[in-house]
Amino acid sequence: MYEHKHDGTPNPEIKQNHHSAMTKETTQPPGEKLRKTIKWISETQLEHPEIKRREVIQQAQIRFNLSPRDCEFLNKNFSGEE
Repeated sequence: MYEHKHDGTPNPEIKQNHHSAMTKETTQPPGEKLRKTIKWISETQLEHPEIKRREVIQQAQIRFNLSPRDCEFLNKNFSGEE
């Protein structure tokens, strides 16, 4: 898409890049956020075994801004106490 000159005609010298505002975090491959979340949960459990896994999962859901679907996946598959 081109920006327009002051007279309204397209200016081919100046192209708008709609992807330039995107950061690396917004362009993660599918599943990458969940993979990082599970890694963080595992590391946190090793460092702080006194904290219940369910609490760590709740912290992770907020910290990584997970979708409801990802939260449900974690709760179903990882919240069982050891």
